[in-house]
Amino acid sequence: MADTVSAPPRSANDLFADPLDGHPLWFKPELFLSPNFDSESYISELRTFVPFDTLRSELHSHLSSLNHELIDLINRDYADFVNLSTKLVDVDSAVVRMRAPLVELREKIEQFRSSVEGALVALKNGLKQRSDAASAREVLELLLDTFHVVSKVEKLIKELPSVPADWSNGDVSSTEKNLMSNGTSVQHVESGTSLRETQSMLLERIASEMNRLKFYIAHAQNLPFIENMEKRIQGASLLLDASLGHCFVDGLEHRDANAIFNCLRAYASIDNTKNAEEIFRTTIVAPLIQKIIPYGPSSLATGSNELESDYVQVNQCIDRDCKFLLEISFEENSGLHVFDFLANSILKEVLTAIQKGKPGAFSPGRPTEFLKNYKASLKFLSHLEGYCPSSSAVAKFRAQSVYNEFLKQWNIGVYFSLRFQEIAGALDSELVAASLVPVQDSQSSHRNSQDLTLKQSVALLNCMESCWREDVLVLSCADKFLRLSLQLLSRYSNWLSAGLAARTSANNARSNSGCEWAIRAVPEDFIYIIHDIKCLATKVSGDYLQNVLQLLSPCSSDVLAVVKQSVLQGGKSLNDLLPLVVKTIVETLVEKSVQDLKQLKGITATFRMTNKPIPTRHSPYVSGVLRPLETFLRGERATKYLTSEIKKELRDRAAAEITSRYYDLAADLVSVARKTESSLQRIRQGAQRRAGASSDISEHNVSDTDKICRQLFLDINEYGKKLAELGVVPKEMSAYRSLWQYVAPPGEESIIHDIKCLATEVSGDYLQNVLQLLSPCSSDVLAVVKQSVLQGGKSLNDLLPLVVKTIVETLVEKSVQDLKQLKGITATFRMTNKPIPTRHSPYVSGVLRPLETFLRGERATKYLTSEIKKELRDRAAAEITSRYYDLAADLVSVARKTESSLQRIRQGAQRRAGASSDISEHNVSDTDKICRQLFLDINEYGKKLAELGVVPKEMSAYRSLWQYVAPPGEESL
Repeated sequence: MADTVSAPPRSANDLFADPLDGHPLWFKPELFLSPNFDSESYISELRTFVPFDTLRSELHSHLSSLNHELIDLINRDYADFVNLSTKLVDVDSAVVRMRAPLVELREKIEQFRSSVEGALVALKNGLKQRSDAASAREVLELLLDTFHVVSKVEKLIKELPSVPADWSNGDVSSTEKNLMSNGTSVQHVESGTSLRETQSMLLERIASEMNRLKFYIAHAQNLPFIENMEKRIQGASLLLDASLGHCFVDGLEHRDANAIFNCLRAYASIDNTKNAEEIFRTTIVAPLIQKIIPYGPSSLATGSNELESDYVQVNQCIDRDCKFLLEISFEENSGLHVFDFLANSILKEVLTAIQKGKPGAFSPGRPTEFLKNYKASLKFLSHLEGYCPSSSAVAKFRAQSVYNEFLKQWNIGVYFSLRFQEIAGALDSELVAASLVPVQDSQSSHRNSQDLTLKQSVALLNCMESCWREDVLVLSCADKFLRLSLQLLSRYSNWLSAGLAARTSANNARSNSGCEWAIRAVPEDFIYIIHDIKCLATKVSGDYLQNVLQLLSPCSSDVLAVVKQSVLQGGKSLNDLLPLVVKTIVETLVEKSVQDLKQLKGITATFRMTNKPIPTRHSPYVSGVLRPLETFLRGERATKYLTSEIKKELRDRAAAEITSRYYDLAADLVSVARKTESSLQRIRQGAQRRAGASSDISEHNVSDTDKICRQLFLDINEYGKKLAELGVVPKEMSAYRSLWQYVAPPGEESIIHDIKCLATEVSGDYLQNVLQLLSPCSSDVLAVVKQSVLQGGKSLNDLLPLVVKTIVETLVEKSVQDLKQLKGITATFRMTNKPIPTRHSPYVSGVLRPLETFLRGERATKYLTSEIKKELRDRAAAEITSRYYDLAADLVSVARKTESSLQRIRQGAQRRAGASSDISEHNVSDTDKICRQLFLDINEYGKKLAELGVVPKEMSAYRSLWQYVAPPGEESL
């Protein structure tokens, strides 16, 4: 049998592969043995991160390993299991033999168990009877003790009336007799102890017994015996309270420290501190306070709500009449710290007196009086806290309900709201003014030492300072007052920025009702704003910030850092407005100057209609162009309130903007004049060709356009002088240089001639003359002199490239004006549906005319060398051709994109209509016509270049231009 169940042969995989128990980390077979194992939840958890096939294969592998293990276990003990039946002989008789002694043993055990249980029950019953007896005895003893204590208290209380009422008179002999007749000790009397102290000591003893009685009653509640004695206990308690009250009052009236001390200990023993505090309030404190703050009907009608003087008197009364009791109650190790006469007697009576006698003191309707009373009250509380011997006593005093109730009477939230309306309203009332209101000289010198110039700015500073004045600030609301001061800054900044924004357009000005001041303000008014902004920013970031930080010095460093950052940010927001104000001033001055610049239009009419000769002096309007800026900068306000940096910034920005506008107007004027001149020239040439006359018109050597440019050149010269008078260097302004180059006549050739002549003269005869005069000097000196003079000549020659560059830029700008007519080619073929062009455009003849006129002019022929002329020609031609290429390339690119878009639209429409997309009548597109026109123009342009001596095909820009627009088959030059 064992052979038939032998283990199967081991495979190669079992021998050389990983062991079967080498499971992955996520597979834990021990979880299957857990009593709470759930197969479904186990599989669902694993499937979230393990593929199902992998999980299934791993489970099959584990099942296979379990089967192998089961077979191994069976085979291991199989032989012993089979041989077990042969070894078991006469089992039944052996069981009978073993059963008899076991039954006997069971019977004996059961008997012993029953006897033990009986003894245990008897023992428990005895213990229970003993416990009941002990409890009954305890109750009986408690009741006996209660009865003895009640009897003792009654006996001691009965002894109290035997004490004469006139103890205060000191009748010691009769008292001694009574005390001795009642069997009481006379040791206190013999030792000189006062009768009042004796009574207080007796009351303290009675109180301690009463405390014992309360303890016994607490442990014997609901017992009939106690209920029957309840009236006796209450009577004794009432008698004790009355006697203790009389003794305490007597001790207070006579300031008997020992008697008061004993009475307070008695009150503390019976846990009746409130009664002692109330007796002290009504007996001592109330009469004193009512004298200071009476609260009858007459006092309500005639009295004031001021509390500061009242608190002074109250403090004096406390020091005089209450301090002795406070010292007793605060005495160290006295056990009297359970009393709080400061809060429950003194403060409570003061609060009651104010509520009844001066209720208006708590009303925030009069903020000044309210704050004065509030600060006086805080000072009063601080004075009361001064009687506390320790910080724990202060904390206990502040935790009393009367203390919190007293503070709740002061509605600081309503007070801040009223101050907010008062301070913010004061600023708003100034900001709603329809114009800027300057501060009068007398007011300025008195209020702000001539720093701030506008009432609006003065109002802002006053309101911000009001937030931190001693008669306004409440430190508990310091965060709210800080926020208010920052809101005031923001309101002022928004007022300025809104006004400046409304000034930029008339529509905004009408829509904003609070911006009339900005519309009415003249540039000089904005000087006040610039000055005030700088002053306010300086004050806010300086003295104002230091004052705030000093007032908030009790706060932590983190809080102070946040406060400082907030205030500095507010000052920065003011400085951020300066560029806007400067921009507004510049725009206003520029608009005034442009009114004079508009007279440029009269120059064209002057030379077109009157046929005046070449001008020799500037136009009258030039003198007024910079007059607004000059008047502004040299005015009294700018001189007094603007710093040199601000004035320089205003001058430079305004001058640059005016010059830029000057350039725009002059460029438009010259462009229109040149176009008109070109049109008139073509008309004359056409008329001359029809009449067969010569095209050379000698009487028109100087055109109207040249006269206009000459007049503008004279005007710009004068304008540059005016700029220099203001401290502006014209040549450093790009707009002025562009304006100069645009209208300057071709006269730089004389500069080139003069530079070359000067350089030659300096390096030749001039140098020889200097060396001859200095011949007595040493050779080293002569060498230095020669080197210096030659360096000066070289510096002159170094200017030649700059002059040549200026001439080239001027000529190019003039030529580009004609090249801009390229844009008309697109409109010609898009709108008119003209056929394929066969001749060049008229504009081509004028593109190189400025360069040709310059090179063939009298000055160039007379003063320029051939090398200079060639350099000028080649550089100008290359730059003009490059600009030609850029304009032509943009034109063709746009035309091709437009043609492609139109082609797609046509094809889409044809597909929707079902028509053929082959349109034979449009074989030649508009783009092809445009390119053909440009090709003809470039051919003509190349001829013009050749006439100037330039070889077009040697210019890379010309070759690129040719190839870009040449039709197929004609790409090569």
